[in-house]
Amino acid sequence: MNIANNSSGINGNTDDVTAMDTWEDRRISITLQYGSLKEVLVLERSNNPQQFESLCQRARQMAEKHYDGKLANSCELHLFRHDYNSPNMLQHLTSVTQL
Repeated sequence: MNIANNSSGINGNTDDVTAMDTWEDRRISITLQYGSLKEVLVLERSNNPQQFESLCQRARQMAEKHYDGKLANSCELHLFRHDYNSPNMLQHLTSVTQL
């Protein structure tokens, strides 16, 4: 359903349509994968560094699950996204806004 075509909004209020479109535009689906483990998450694009930290913590939990909880605390995990249009397909992530 394309809400943008509904110019009248709820009760004739066009702000409702704009707010819904904006919220939908900020939501993204990402797939975290570590080895054979995969998990789909739905996030909202944000400049909030705590959101990225939360994503990193979830990735660490997946890695720990892969190693049966025996992942060293000193182990560094790096998140990457695939960019098939770039010569370097793997792009290092430092923020959710890069997605």
